[in-house]
Amino acid sequence: MCVAPDFSVIITSRNRPVMVERAVQSVLCQSHNSFEVLVVNDGSDGENEEAYQRLAEKYRGKVVFLDLDQTLSGHGQCYAVNVGAHHASGKFLGFLDDDDFWIDDTHLARVSNIIAASRGSVDVVLSNQQSCSNGDIRLGWLAGVEYYAREKLKADQFGAYEVTAKDLMSCGGFGHPNAMIVKHTLFDAIGGFDRHLRCQTDRDFYVRIVDKAKKIAYSPAVTAQHSVPDKSKSANVSTGTPDDIKLLARLYYQNKAIMFSEKREVRFAARKHKAYTLKRIARSRRLQHDYHTASHYAGQALMVDFSLKWLVYYMDTQVRCWFARSR
Repeated sequence: MCVAPDFSVIITSRNRPVMVERAVQSVLCQSHNSFEVLVVNDGSDGENEEAYQRLAEKYRGKVVFLDLDQTLSGHGQCYAVNVGAHHASGKFLGFLDDDDFWIDDTHLARVSNIIAASRGSVDVVLSNQQSCSNGDIRLGWLAGVEYYAREKLKADQFGAYEVTAKDLMSCGGFGHPNAMIVKHTLFDAIGGFDRHLRCQTDRDFYVRIVDKAKKIAYSPAVTAQHSVPDKSKSANVSTGTPDDIKLLARLYYQNKAIMFSEKREVRFAARKHKAYTLKRIARSRRLQHDYHTASHYAGQALMVDFSLKWLVYYMDTQVRCWFARSR
């Protein structure tokens, strides 16, 4: 009888075999030894597909490679992660993008200790990651939570804090899946990643996890490095998706949070962020002289978050729309 590992780490990848090997190696060097690694190859093609097959042979017995059918642009990160989770046997799930990697080889050991030392069942363990853009390293993903926790909360013997949805939603930022460990049963309970999304997937997943989790632990440790996509390239979903489409995707997950979230703090934060998103869309369309669309979204923003300043902006946009029509 096989004993389930403590952790299953899922790495999704498409046409980036060199990068994914770096991610794999960053997991294999973990000091905690009860884990498995699953790489989901999302229909890579040509020479890349052959490179993944060589990796599968190289790491045979250490890494499970799952190959999805080839499609024009891949099945998408959400679908690929969900496939990995379906095949995972770990009690907890960890995640990595193929262009990112863990920088702390004690990450899983620390998380295991945090879970074992908790007085109740931990659903989620959040930690920090650093971002790298053209060699410039920056922190800030959950910096607000760290300042709040150190000021208001008491850490356990491993430096972790028990935080609530109210704490997380009020401090801004969000926990990236690269630095998140989630109980497998909770992942299944929320339906995993939303396969209808091709961008803003990480934020949507974070909000739904925080809403449904009963106990969340936060560790200030910096455990992963995130590679900020080059905006001049279209090699991935982030850089290849127009800004307006990204904003519409934000509206989608924010509306979901408002409609379906169980926790009041999550719904309140979603409404606040929705107003901000609507204003960004209105400003974007106005800069493009699309005053009709700008007026529509400015009016929605006004209803979600009324202010005199925004009322003036909305009325001015309406006037510009009227003049544009009368020409």
